[in-house]
Amino acid sequence: MNAARGRGAQRKGASAEREVASFLRDNGLPHADRRGSGFTASDIIGTPGVSWEIKDQDAIRLREWFAQTEEQQTEDGAQLGVLIIKRKGKTNPGDWYAVVTLADLCDLLEGR
Repeated sequence: MNAARGRGAQRKGASAEREVASFLRDNGLPHADRRGSGFTASDIIGTPGVSWEIKDQDAIRLREWFAQTEEQQTEDGAQLGVLIIKRKGKTNPGDWYAVVTLADLCDLLEGR
């Protein structure tokens, strides 16, 4: 990857992270914020117990990204790992994909 393309991808990713953090703040998580680049932990901070991985790329690599989400969750000691994938043509983060395991989804639905 050339340097200009790498910087463009970083800007794109940072923008998606800011958009998700803003959406989370507007929807009940007032301390959510973007961590910033250069960290291997959660892309979003201020949401205790939840580790976030945010992706904005043309090709979806679910297996690879969710493995990264789970590794990050373990590193963070978080109860929940969430992978957020920006949907093409959707500017509102509320319309993006949120990926969790089925077990975690059941826990969330039961209020655990």
